[in-house]
Amino acid sequence: MITGLIWWIIVGLVAGWAAGKIMKGSGYGALADIVLGMVGAIVGGWIVGILGFYSSGGLISSILVATLGAVVLIWLSRMKTYAEVRRQANINLRAWLRPSQNKSESAARRRGGWKSAIP
Repeated sequence: MITGLIWWIIVGLVAGWAAGKIMKGSGYGALADIVLGMVGAIVGGWIVGILGFYSSGGLISSILVATLGAVVLIWLSRMKTYAEVRRQANINLRAWLRPSQNKSESAARRRGGWKSAIP
């Protein structure tokens, strides 16, 4: 029981560190690497199972599968973050453009133009 937990921690630490190196250039810290690697092992095992590959359960294959899963997790989190930043930038862009459109409409109304186009 305890050896299995130690095994998961070692695999998680190595896989999380490797995924951090692959995706970011450095690790995320020991605890985050362990958690990332452990969750990555579950995700990686699921992905590898869907693809039809099965590992023999050795240390190297476990680390590779966990690293694959951790890389996928990092990639998904970055895509989500990118989408949120892009959505926020789009909202800010609309807010930034709106006042200038209103100013030009106000100026046009003062000059007496665009009367038929603006109610």
